[in-house]
Order: sequence, then C-alpha cells, then structure tokens
Amino acid sequence: MTALPGDAERETKACGCKVGRLIERYGLTDLNDELRRRWTGTGTERRSLRELERNVNIRVLDSAIAASESPMTGENVEAMYRFLTDDGISSGRRIEVERRLARAGVNVETTLNDFVSHQTIHSHLRGCLGASCGGELSDSERLEKAGKTVFSMQNRTKIIASETIQRLTDADTVSLPDFEVFVEIQVTCEECGRYMTAATLLEQQGCRCQGKAERASGGLAERPPESTETVD
Repeated sequence: MTALPGDAERETKACGCKVGRLIERYGLTDLNDELRRRWTGTGTERRSLRELERNVNIRVLDSAIAASESPMTGENVEAMYRFLTDDGISSGRRIEVERRLARAGVNVETTLNDFVSHQTIHSHLRGCLGASCGGELSDSERLEKAGKTVFSMQNRTKIIASETIQRLTDADTVSLPDFEVFVEIQVTCEECGRYMTAATLLEQQGCRCQGKAERASGGLAERPPESTETVD
C-alpha cells in the first residue's frame, strides 16, 4: 500500500478513539499495522470489517485473560469469545464462561464493554489511520446502492401483492371490482419516535434528531402518521 500524506504523523500520535484507547490499555502495539494490512491487502490476506472486528475483540479478550490475577492456561480464547457473543449460545453456557473468567480475575463487564463493532473499526481505519480500501464505495454511492435495493424490494412486494389479490378476485374469492396496491416502507427512529419513509431516511442520511440528518434535510422531517381506526 502506498503511504498517504500524514501517515507517519498519525503513527507517532495515539488517537483518542475507542480502538486507540484499547491499544494503549491492552498493549496492542502492532494492531494498527495489522488492521491496515488486512483491510487493504489483496487475495487471502484481505479481511472484511466483520472479520477484523472479531480478530480485535479476541485479542482484547486474550490480553484481559493474560493480565488476570490467575491466568487461565490451555483455554481456547476463540471459543470463549464465541460463547460470550454468539446469539445462538444458551444464556446458561454464556454465564458459565463469564463466571470462569471472573474467578480468574477478569473484569468481565469491562472486557465486554471494550469489544468494538465493525463500524468502530472502519472509523478508526479511515479517520485515524487514513487508510483506504480499494473499491470501497463513497457515502453517496453507498446511499444510491441502498436506495436501489430497498425500492426494488418495495416494488417487488407491490407486484406480488397485486398479482395475489387479482387471482383472488378472478376466482370470486374476494369481492373487489377495482383496486390499486400501495407499498411504502416506514422507518421509526427509536431515539425520538419519528416516522419516516425509507426514501426520506436515505435523503436525509438519518433522522432529524441527529445533527447530520437535520443539516441534510434543511430542518424538515416527516410527521408520524396519524392513527387510523379500522372498522370490521
């Protein structure tokens, strides 16, 4: 990979993001080089952000175990990580692993809170390390692609619903002389309770309650739909 302007300066200064703090806290001095190499690499060396997320979190767990009061020997750290994070693992099995870690002196709650998401990894790579991945989409390209996917699914749903209802009317199963199907995907922001269409969400790049979305929309947002009553 060709070094970008400012790379050397970035490497000499510890960043203040979550990944940077983990590097300091757990002594992961080679993590930046590893992340950049694996994200920008080619062929079998290249890793997705999801894979990098898993690798970083396993290293965090391994470091926490190594620094514990009674280091656990012979343990499969990757398996323990799966037990702690996989939704398919039973709560009983997860609690058992957490208790084993706690008995060894690992602060389980702190360690779990230190796990990072793939979005955090991406922000660190782009913002702190100045790394870029060949073929990576820009924000506008990503939004355009997402819009095409959502609206294609929306139109497909409309076609299927229309054809299904038409078959029922043709067979006199339902009485409906003429009809039109409308399909519109609605998104609810759990932060403020606003409703918006998928088109509005993508256009605003988020909800109005978030600064970026409010700037993109000029301060406009859709109102929640008024409640309607259905009479049987």
